[in-house]
Amino acid sequence: MPWPSLSPHATTRPTALALTALLLATACTNTAPRREPPATAPAPAAAPANTSPAPPPAAPPPTAASPQPPTDILATVPAISAAALEPRLASASAPLVLDVRTPEEYATGHLPGARLIPHDQLAQRLAELASARDQEVIVYCRTGRRAALAIDTLQLAGFSRVVHLQGDYLGWSARGGRIEAALPEHAAACGGQP
Repeated sequence: MPWPSLSPHATTRPTALALTALLLATACTNTAPRREPPATAPAPAAAPANTSPAPPPAAPPPTAASPQPPTDILATVPAISAAALEPRLASASAPLVLDVRTPEEYATGHLPGARLIPHDQLAQRLAELASARDQEVIVYCRTGRRAALAIDTLQLAGFSRVVHLQGDYLGWSARGGRIEAALPEHAAACGGQP
């Protein structure tokens, strides 16, 4: 096929666009295999100014050194509702209830008989709970984030019957559950213990 005439009277815009598209298509469909640089190739002296940064490395899988996000942990443990827990607290075989909030939060109100060990002290104070390692331990905080961290710590330490209080303290108090309060001096003087 002969080349189209490029006379001043010919319509050159569609032709130019077609040729540009053909050149781009040819350039983008290079069928030659890509040559990988050798493994020992030296790094370039400087990166070009218009290159985008390398993507961040993938996150490592969760381990003891890098715990799962709290919401993931709560999905893996049994939960108990406030309605189901309340009558059990009055029974002779009441479970250990562990409040992992701060001493100040504990002093303003806590579940009846709850034991206070703030979540950020739990790993250092696990020996205090050694006798409860095979007992049911109900864990709560204000909203669930610290409870999840504490549950993870307990599970890694070998506690086999850890349960999360659904709704945590806010859910318990909103439901009208019985609340005990301690004097702030008492909670602080005990290092967080009731």
